[in-house]
Amino acid sequence: MKDPRSADELVSAYVDGELPPEEAARIDARIARDPEARAAVDDYRRLDRLVREFEPPVISAKRWARVRAAVTSSAPPRLESTDQVRRRRWNRIFRLRATAFAAGLLAAAACGLFAVLPRRGPVEPPPPPPFELDVEPDSRYIPQIMTSPDGEVVGITVLSLPGDDEEVAETPKKKDAPEEHE
Repeated sequence: MKDPRSADELVSAYVDGELPPEEAARIDARIARDPEARAAVDDYRRLDRLVREFEPPVISAKRWARVRAAVTSSAPPRLESTDQVRRRRWNRIFRLRATAFAAGLLAAAACGLFAVLPRRGPVEPPPPPPFELDVEPDSRYIPQIMTSPDGEVVGITVLSLPGDDEEVAETPKKKDAPEEHE
């Protein structure tokens, strides 16, 4: 008759010394001729040694007292009546509807505000200066345009690039202004 226990149970019982002598002898013979069985027994012996060496953590009496107090002081859950559940559900629904209504009012006010505000037309680019600069783009000179506070061009100064310290040319401050003589 075959043993109903699994191989793991038999090896564990063998390592723990719980088998009758004839079963232990049978497993000894198997271990002697089968390296896999020998490896399984060695694994169980290592596991048994680790379990025996393991020490559970030490918990202080103060911590046990806190755990015990927390477990015994927690009140059992309070059951709510059907009316309380219904009232809470309606309160939640009312808050959701009130929030949706307020959001709708806010959206309507924003749409009305945008409808009432004056609309601006497309932004036009500024007009070109009334004169052309006689400076090539790849030149070593930089034009500097001077404007009045109301946006009117009052003069242009052409500066040399860094490295040259002198000012090259200057236009009159205003087209209509008489030229100054030195």
